[in-house]
Amino acid sequence: MNFLYLDPGLLSNIGHSAFSCRHITGEMKRRGINTYVLAHKDIQADVRKELNAESFFTCYTWSTYSPLPGGIVDPFCGWLNDFEIGWSNMRGDLEKIRGVTAEDVVYVNSVRAPQVMAVWSWFTQTPLNRRPRVFLEFGNSLNVSLSGKGVTWIPDPMNDSMPTLLRYIGLKMRKEDQARFKLATFATKSSNAYSKLMEYPVVTLPLPHRAITDCHSRVGKRIKTVAVIGQQGWNKGYQHVPQFATQLLAQRNDVRLLIHNNIPNNMARDHGLIRALAAADTRITVNEQFADAELWSYLLNESDLLVCPYHAKTYSTSYSAVASEAMANAIPLIAPADSTLSDVLEEFNTPGATFSEFTSQSVLEAILKVLDDFDNAAERATLAARQWEATKGAGNLVDVFLGGQGPRRESPENPNLEVALEGVSQLTH
Repeated sequence: MNFLYLDPGLLSNIGHSAFSCRHITGEMKRRGINTYVLAHKDIQADVRKELNAESFFTCYTWSTYSPLPGGIVDPFCGWLNDFEIGWSNMRGDLEKIRGVTAEDVVYVNSVRAPQVMAVWSWFTQTPLNRRPRVFLEFGNSLNVSLSGKGVTWIPDPMNDSMPTLLRYIGLKMRKEDQARFKLATFATKSSNAYSKLMEYPVVTLPLPHRAITDCHSRVGKRIKTVAVIGQQGWNKGYQHVPQFATQLLAQRNDVRLLIHNNIPNNMARDHGLIRALAAADTRITVNEQFADAELWSYLLNESDLLVCPYHAKTYSTSYSAVASEAMANAIPLIAPADSTLSDVLEEFNTPGATFSEFTSQSVLEAILKVLDDFDNAAERATLAARQWEATKGAGNLVDVFLGGQGPRRESPENPNLEVALEGVSQLTH
């Protein structure tokens, strides 16, 4: 069999795409399974080399496209133009894939409506006896209102087209597709929301993240490093960081702060305040580098308490890679209540605390609560990391992809894998 990892959003080390690819394809390769990574055509050279990825897809997952001169977006149907361009271009890209069989598995990372439409069209037009097993994972928030019976409200598509488009696609799908064409998320609440919207089953997959540090215990730490790491933005509460950082350092002499923001210009004003704080207080370390595998492991290893000051509504149907990394690597966590992050915390006996309001004060109170009883939180975090591998991580995810066939095993890479990767043009052209 072959495993095809498809991600039109895989472009660089910014965001979660490269990390998901490392975890998932790394596990496949450890099992000796021929693995092909098809990324965006403009993937950065260093990331492409590391992941053995092919420059392939013409439309980037997170961009918009317009057929009008100068890229002008039509005020009424621009969302529909964008959808048509996105899915038809990806459909054309998929036509270049040759020789896929029913033994193969295809995984598409963090899809939106254009990717779903493209892959479903490609899948249904593949002869029945050659259709691979396909998994499409939704990684972004879904703006809808639900009741026990189903969807009660979706936004105007001129403001947010994704729910309308996904509903449109879902109603096209057939019951006979379900055996080999799987829609999926990494959180039960998310799966429930997408399933009700699309009226098509959506499965919940094990989170792919696994320990990438030594998972050392933080129990007994005298000086604790409170960390905010990853790609920052408004929905990640970065605007709250300067204020709670100032108050935290004023109230506690047993903490340091580690602030990582790999795109400082996205939140320039707030990041400027953090730079000013760091210039005045040596207890603050600011890192603005793109996080490759080595740097990300270092950042996690240095963190004693990971703070995710995220917007709860945004993360009610969207998982957090950072929260998952915290659990997998034995790091206590601060997360918003009523979110997928708090669900993960509760599942692993709450090695941390939640905040109830999207304010700096509410986040600060949660941080102080954990610091006041830090050893207990650290002990629970160590236990969570031990338990994580039993139900989560790339090993359990790959078990799902393989349908439970074959043992979970560590093995040398397939000696033919390099040849297969060099020969990917034979598979894809």
